[in-house]
Amino acid sequence: MTRILITGAGGLLGSNLAFIASKTHAITAATHHYTGPLPGMQRLSWDLMDLAATAPALDLSLPEVIIHCAALTNVDACESDPVSAHRIHVESTARIAEWTRQHGAKLVYISTDAVFDGCHAPYAESDLTKPLNVYARTKWEGEQVALESDPAALIVRTNMFGWNLQNKRSLSEWFLDTLKRGAKVQGFTDVVFSPLLVNDLSRWILRLIERKAAGIFHLGAQDHCSKYDFGCMIAELFNFPKSLVEPVSIEGKSFAAARPKNTTLNSHKAADLIGEPFPTVREGLQAFKALHDAGYVALLRSGTA
Repeated sequence: MTRILITGAGGLLGSNLAFIASKTHAITAATHHYTGPLPGMQRLSWDLMDLAATAPALDLSLPEVIIHCAALTNVDACESDPVSAHRIHVESTARIAEWTRQHGAKLVYISTDAVFDGCHAPYAESDLTKPLNVYARTKWEGEQVALESDPAALIVRTNMFGWNLQNKRSLSEWFLDTLKRGAKVQGFTDVVFSPLLVNDLSRWILRLIERKAAGIFHLGAQDHCSKYDFGCMIAELFNFPKSLVEPVSIEGKSFAAARPKNTTLNSHKAADLIGEPFPTVREGLQAFKALHDAGYVALLRSGTA
């Protein structure tokens, strides 16, 4: 049973990954603001903005693997507060990577498909990165400091959706909540991606760890879709009129941070290593619906998932 510490364990990936991994591993769930139930795990209160607290926090549990999920995921907020984005994504990652190198532990750094500019998709791990905003740039810088400090680190670039532990909304939850109100919801026809259900992503991360993978890996659906098509699939699967999803262009939208238009990932490297194809976007959404119907959300939020 491997000792795994997960930062951001109250977030979308961190919480689902913690519950899945806790079935077979000893989990330390590191959180800052979240204080709800996480049964069967060691709890660690840790503010990543406090860089001096990094080594003492890790010394408490002496993990064999650290999965660094914590991030400032509000892209526009990062644009207005680049100092905090750099502190969480770069400086804290450097401290964690230095600790893992010194202690012979494994670092898994969760990055993003947004490190690309969206002009040359699909993207393989060897393709040139070109971040368009503060969030993407600091996540890419986090990749660099992780590998510089600890060459054995595993970098996972991805895009995800799923059910949240806290009262937050991933893209899939936002579409569904709006549709449940009978309201119109806009979907970009010219923004394309290859997202994974967070539960599938969690299992793939654990498989890469088991295979002692190092370096950069892309984890994404085996196909891609626009965000408009993503919303239409949710409407179809949950029996809402697809006419509620309005096709719109991202052109002319005023965001604080620039967005890439096509971040489709080529995930053949990971699929070849694992020996199994990734699910399609539709298959991921079908599993998202199945979790909903099975009462997974209530189980997740009660800590019994």
